[in-house]
Amino acid sequence: MPMRLAVTAFVLCACHAAAPSGPKAPAPVGPLRAGAGQRPLELPIGHSHAGYAQSKKLAGPPPPDDPGSPYASLFPSTRGMQSPPTAKALVLDNGNARVVLAKIDAIFITAILTDRVIALAKDKLGVDLTGQLLLNATHTHAAGCRFSKESVVADLIADEPDPGARHALAHGVDTYSQESVERVAGPIVAAIGDALAALKPAKLGHGVSQDDVSAHDRRCENDWLTGPGDHFKDVTVLRVDDASSGAPIAVLFSYAIHGTVNDSTNRLLSVDAPGHAEYEVERQFDTPMVAMFFQGPAGDASPSTDGDAGSQGMRRAGWKLAQSVKAARDSITSMQSSIALQSADRWSPENHDLLGYKRAEFFADGAVLCQFLYTPPCPGKPIAGGDVSCIGEAQPGKGKYSTRFFAAQIGDLAVLTLPGEPTSAVGHAMQDAAKAEGFTSSLVVGYSQDHEGYILLDDDWLSGGYEPTISFWGWKFARYALGQSQDLLHELITGAALQKHDVVPADTTPLAFTPITPTDSSTPPGEAAPPDATVERLATVRWAWFGGDPGLGTPDVRLQKKGADGAFADVLVNGWIPISNLRGPELPLTLTQTPTFNHARTATAREHRYELQYEPPIDLPAGTYRFHVAGTAKQSGAIAAYAVDSTPFSVVPTTHLTLDGALTVAGGKLVFDATPLYPAQVPVYSTLPAESGWQVGGFRLTDVRFKAPFAPAKTGDAAATLVVQAMDTVATDAFPLAFADRVVERDARDFKPGAGPGLHGELALRPGHAVLTIAAGAVTDALGNTNGAAASFSADVP
Repeated sequence: MPMRLAVTAFVLCACHAAAPSGPKAPAPVGPLRAGAGQRPLELPIGHSHAGYAQSKKLAGPPPPDDPGSPYASLFPSTRGMQSPPTAKALVLDNGNARVVLAKIDAIFITAILTDRVIALAKDKLGVDLTGQLLLNATHTHAAGCRFSKESVVADLIADEPDPGARHALAHGVDTYSQESVERVAGPIVAAIGDALAALKPAKLGHGVSQDDVSAHDRRCENDWLTGPGDHFKDVTVLRVDDASSGAPIAVLFSYAIHGTVNDSTNRLLSVDAPGHAEYEVERQFDTPMVAMFFQGPAGDASPSTDGDAGSQGMRRAGWKLAQSVKAARDSITSMQSSIALQSADRWSPENHDLLGYKRAEFFADGAVLCQFLYTPPCPGKPIAGGDVSCIGEAQPGKGKYSTRFFAAQIGDLAVLTLPGEPTSAVGHAMQDAAKAEGFTSSLVVGYSQDHEGYILLDDDWLSGGYEPTISFWGWKFARYALGQSQDLLHELITGAALQKHDVVPADTTPLAFTPITPTDSSTPPGEAAPPDATVERLATVRWAWFGGDPGLGTPDVRLQKKGADGAFADVLVNGWIPISNLRGPELPLTLTQTPTFNHARTATAREHRYELQYEPPIDLPAGTYRFHVAGTAKQSGAIAAYAVDSTPFSVVPTTHLTLDGALTVAGGKLVFDATPLYPAQVPVYSTLPAESGWQVGGFRLTDVRFKAPFAPAKTGDAAATLVVQAMDTVATDAFPLAFADRVVERDARDFKPGAGPGLHGELALRPGHAVLTIAAGAVTDALGNTNGAAASFSADVP
């Protein structure tokens, strides 16, 4: 039903009354030990995504060619993996306290998942993480998130026979699946276990840089409050090094950037832009370490890709953010090996009266999909005194009545969290709250411990647009949540809580479930289609093999190179990062099952055909390569490991360099400036019905530093032959050529010939030298790549 609204002023009181008891003793300082770990999430290909309007009940029918999957319900099934969703953990221990900072590639966290991780850690690792665990989601929309069973509206679709499909959240993240919870929680606990096992004496520091290029403001409705283009620009970095060797252990960095480069028609599991920033940070090191992205106040911040799409856009945004991470890390001059350490979490109630609503001012039990879906875009002022109506009004006893918060002290750094999607303004208010508690430095993150939808300040919520529709308790929740987050930090530091309330925590009890039974492989594991015998750099090599049911685990594929001894070994980037589909975006793969799940839901055997593609980078050494896959398959009811090697193939230099050049006449000289360019990769998308956003090729960005198609070649001591053509004769003149690599700045993507070092030549003009054109052939870069054909340039001679 519609309700009348009035705009209310928001004022965050950063002050507390005097504590009712004496001050708490400061947290003990002790020698720091730290360890980090990471594990792929056990989300099989076929598992549904989360986010966007993909529910077949509310968003329309699934695509007609959807193969279906036992791991997808209301949403279409995925068909492959562009990059592997991962769990990572950083454990800090000073002998007195332990703080566990963990992240997963997911759209958000639920209290159910947080509690399940705590319970599994106690069972599997023998450690109690209660009050110690901060669990953050990167907010990629391209990974699974079937761990929300607490509905805001239990009867959104009353005629749906599956009660899970009636839940409002199910139409944004798919129905609840206990098996999915276990497949996500297990790897988180395993990553924490790896971090605990790796604990060693460490030193820690933190720093901040500003980034205005990796993300941008996506919410214009609040421009009247914040000004256009406002988004949270802080990049906060936590640097953890080995105390004795100085080698990196981990770099944890936080920024506000949605994981939405791919859209709702994408059918590949992916870490999106936040995860690609992790990959780029990793590549800044030549020894093993763990790069961890924590999502900040990203409710109004979308990734900036400079026009690149798909995987190329993710690489672009990730690379730009990684440069800001490096700037923040390099600014850290003080590293401490002995620190104060403490943390706490809190369940907090939420209800109509506690949030400060007057009678009939908002729905008594909360609501979702409220108000301004159909208001004009960006009105430029708050919508005061208007009507609010909600598609999903929570019925008595059916709302969301509790949520949870986490706070920590790590040395002189305060950590504050919110259980949802805070906007930039809320992020700044969190920083102010940390300052009010005596901290000059803070790490403020959303998407942690639980999920409450978007979190917007009063006037921002009331300004309309999309974001307010995805919230559960309306415009007064942000003020309350900020108060709870600050009060938890205050309680942690002083021992006195001033805004703590009695609460009945949400029911996070695991549900009983029967695990999905994997099918037999009707075709035994083995090569299905060999790769081409020879592939040029920047081209695409494809390989297909028969494997096992994806529920048995995503197979691990490695690129291997043949050595002088004839043996194949894994190719390692920077000496430690394997080129693997479970370790990065280099080997995207797809899966085709015959028969499909939708055609034969009860089939006990299927053919599982995997296909991967690899686009050799421009600097991959020429040589003989193969793909090696290790996986698990079920045959005749027996589950066993398998290994398959591809037919070897050769990687050779590209012959597709081009020249972007200019020939001019000045001062009696013929001047030639040119830039050898590598061929640009173009994203390729599926042409299947209703699948135009599913990327199927062109995954690699040729040179992440530049805007395509400008990707300058590494010239070094390269060679070129220049032929000068006169009016009626052809004479060969020797041009003195200079080649030099450019010093490339991060934003120098508009470099053009003649604007700096590159391919340059000058020739003094002779009488009768009415030059019209020159032809430049046989241009070879420092890596042996060539242009393959001559290019002509012309100039008028006075």
